[in-house]
Amino acid sequence: MNRVFAIIIIVLLASVFAGCPGKSREKAVQVDKVVTKEISHSDFESVVALYKEQEQSGVINYDELISRFKSFESSGASNPEIFYNLGYLYEKKGDLENAEKYYKMASAKMDIALENLINVYRKGNKLNQAAEIAKSLLKKDEKSARYNVILASIYKEQNKPEDAVKYCRKALRYDPTNLEAYRVLSMVYYNANKLQLARLTCIQGLKIDANDPGLNNILGMILLKMDDESGALNQFLKVVSLKKDMIDAKMNIGAIALKYSNYDGAIKQFTEVLSYEPRNRDALLGLAVAYRGKKQFEDAKRTYETMLKLNPKDTAPMMNMGILMYKGYENYDEAIKWFEMYKNTMGTNLGMKDPVYQYIKEVKEKGALAKDAKDKEERMVLVNQAIEKDKDKAVEEAYNKVLAELLDPPIRKACEKTVAKLVKPMDDKKAEKDIRDKVLQDSFNAVKKGILDQVDKSLKEEIYAVAPEAIEADIIQASFKITDKKTIPEAAKKMLPEMSYQFFKKNLLQMLNKDVLEQLAMDQAPKTAEKIYSEIMTQYATKVLEEKKKAEEEAKKKAEEEAKKKAEEEAKKKEAEEKKKAEEQAKKEADEAKKKEEEAKKAEQVAPAPQKTEQAQPQAGTAQQPAEEKKTEQKPEEKKTEEKKPEENKDSQPPATAPSPNPADSKSSGGEEEDE
Repeated sequence: MNRVFAIIIIVLLASVFAGCPGKSREKAVQVDKVVTKEISHSDFESVVALYKEQEQSGVINYDELISRFKSFESSGASNPEIFYNLGYLYEKKGDLENAEKYYKMASAKMDIALENLINVYRKGNKLNQAAEIAKSLLKKDEKSARYNVILASIYKEQNKPEDAVKYCRKALRYDPTNLEAYRVLSMVYYNANKLQLARLTCIQGLKIDANDPGLNNILGMILLKMDDESGALNQFLKVVSLKKDMIDAKMNIGAIALKYSNYDGAIKQFTEVLSYEPRNRDALLGLAVAYRGKKQFEDAKRTYETMLKLNPKDTAPMMNMGILMYKGYENYDEAIKWFEMYKNTMGTNLGMKDPVYQYIKEVKEKGALAKDAKDKEERMVLVNQAIEKDKDKAVEEAYNKVLAELLDPPIRKACEKTVAKLVKPMDDKKAEKDIRDKVLQDSFNAVKKGILDQVDKSLKEEIYAVAPEAIEADIIQASFKITDKKTIPEAAKKMLPEMSYQFFKKNLLQMLNKDVLEQLAMDQAPKTAEKIYSEIMTQYATKVLEEKKKAEEEAKKKAEEEAKKKAEEEAKKKEAEEKKKAEEQAKKEADEAKKKEEEAKKAEQVAPAPQKTEQAQPQAGTAQQPAEEKKTEQKPEEKKTEEKKPEENKDSQPPATAPSPNPADSKSSGGEEEDE
């Protein structure tokens, strides 16, 4: 039973990283001796079975195992082995405080408990306490190579290289084949940057065992520090081939990957380490740093939190969490909180040159700057939103206004002086005044344009182009006097015109010299005004001629129109008179025809009736004569009828004939037709 339990709970004195997670570490000192005591066969058997089952699954429930051992303690058992195993389980769990407590309870009768207590103190950075226990063990057996190596490794961590070398040599004097002494001694030289001595020490140890993973790993570290990275990597790969679960080699491969920002490679190595040792502090720290390098800040944060769950007093994740908040999240308040937690936890162990002081100083400065920057950014947004729409217009108006104030007076003065001499008196005083005013205004505009052509381009390149941003910056700066940010937009709108004006007034005055402007105006005004006056007078003369010609043409046109109108009126009058005369003539003729017709009817009524013989045998050429005569007499009447209805008789009926004087005439006609 004791043998089985010894396999499960192996006591290790593991050295821990003293520096940052990227550093490599030497192989831990191993303790071969394991002590257990059977309380009762069935009780220990059940604990062993539970531990083995959990170990195989990869998930060890330390709380449950601790509870089982505590049940032995509560039952009244005071075996040091119970306390020892409780100390071991608490240590594996990361509860160094309880681990220390139970190792101390077991240490009275178990030196191995003292060895593990040394390990607990080293993990908790309580190196002075660890050294005292190691010295107490040496007092019991000063020739123990093991105890000498343990004390040497503590001195190494305390950065006491002379003492560390002294006890390593003592260990090798008592045991020349002690590989752990070679490991510790080579690491002392390594830390002192005595790389050749460190290398020779490794080689000496490898003569004893060429395949020792620990010494091969340290040799790789030495080569790495000597800038032989290829050789170092080969050494680490050799170590992994010798021992696949060689944690130190994998850690060092991960460290190389971190050095060259190969974050994926580092994550792979540290993850493999954690598959063997899920609670490996250095692997967790290295993994978190790799996550931070990949900007996987949430993964880094969770890893640091896991470390703190394992050991709430571990200062490394506190420091790194502060760095993550500072440089990753840029959350300066959180960063300060973590740095202060680190300081408080370190307590008296905190050195005056600890980097945390510099970090705190930087974070406070950055925090203040960030706060100011945030405030400024908020004000910038408010100002920009308020003036964006009107900014360009305000800038243009202010620019033109200031230019006018600078250019207009000297230019107008020069032009007025020139025009007063130039414009000649005219009979038409109104025209003279209009010409004078126009020459003055056009000359002013032309001279101003000429001067602007000389200076405007440079002004717009140097000032106008940067004016919108500069004016906005001035308004933002002025907004810092406003405590209530809600009022900034309205205030910014009110400030925009004045700020724009002041900006140009200040800057344009520095660029445009008043005397130079006056001289430019006096130089350009005479020639410009003379040319304009000549053009205007030419236009005026042309206009006078055009107006005269136009008046003549209009008068001629008017006369022609009046003559035409008069002719048309006379023609209409004549036409009306002729029409009236024709109507009267037609009426007269109609009346005459009617009178004749009435007379003819009266004649027929008094005429004698024709003889039958005359009707039966008419004479050729005589019988038709009366009819023809009558017919002839009726012709005026026919003409009258035709004039009245010309369209009706044109197509539908033959021409009308005079009526027969009596029925006999008709019959005679009919007879003649039949004879024919």
